[in-house]
Amino acid sequence: MLKKTTLLLLIVVSMLITTACSGKKQPQEVTLAMGYIPSVQFAPFYMAVENGYYEKEGIKVNFKYGMESDLVKLVGTNQIPFMVGSGEEVILGQAQGLPVTYVMRWYRKFPVVVFSLKGSNITKPKDLEGKKVGIPGMYGYPTTLTCHLTA
Repeated sequence: MLKKTTLLLLIVVSMLITTACSGKKQPQEVTLAMGYIPSVQFAPFYMAVENGYYEKEGIKVNFKYGMESDLVKLVGTNQIPFMVGSGEEVILGQAQGLPVTYVMRWYRKFPVVVFSLKGSNITKPKDLEGKKVGIPGMYGYPTTLTCHLTA
């Protein structure tokens, strides 16, 4: 799992470098918009900041959070260059005439897991029969990276 996360992080860093670097000595500021709120799903970006990966490449990342539908409009009107959001928003944006495209898939599978207390003896899905299961709010989608298309 760590290897996939590391690979994804390197891909995103490469994209940021390609998009943002201008060869200046001062850090290039880049806004990375992410759907909804700061959350664990964005941990690779936070870890890259914490470990100085962006700084080493001359990039200062500013995170911008918002509702995906609003952010995809900002991408589609060229107010921000890209965002991390859901594939569904790309489809909806294109249906509204926005020139956005899906660039990469963030998750290969939807990242949902079940946690239980160690002593509960729940080790497989069948063990959940007859139990109560709590879930978070019904919001958010598997995340993608969305970019504005230019002619």
